[in-house]
Amino acid sequence: MTVLDILAAGNKVLHDCYEGAIPVYGREVSDGYITPAFFTEVVTSGYGYGTKCYAEFSCAFKITYFQKLPDSVDQMEKVEEIRKAFGLKLAVGDRKVTVRGYDVGYTGERNNILQITIDLGVIVDWIREELEGYDLMGEVDLGLKED
Repeated sequence: MTVLDILAAGNKVLHDCYEGAIPVYGREVSDGYITPAFFTEVVTSGYGYGTKCYAEFSCAFKITYFQKLPDSVDQMEKVEEIRKAFGLKLAVGDRKVTVRGYDVGYTGERNNILQITIDLGVIVDWIREELEGYDLMGEVDLGLKED
């Protein structure tokens, strides 16, 4: 599972929740966007290897909501709608990532642009490198001895 996979999954939840009525943009868009709009990003805090077979990283999905004009009632409605849409699990490919919590804040010159951060906690990334010439273990036979 990559950060790009998480970004795509989060963007899909937003797109499906609002049936495409509110466009979803990446951080790189600074001109020509239509409001209202969501800007999304995945924020990570390090990538560490546990063994040669797995690594882990902490991440959060951040949504910034730009409105035509600031409207606190609409902002609070968006918080609830997004919380319900994401629920307790985020489907990322064939995996389900547990949503650890939600944080609501504001940014901008007047501190009136809504930001919702969805904490996804620690993500384990299994590194599955198939070695050529070797078969995966088929079965294990355990024999227990009684003393």
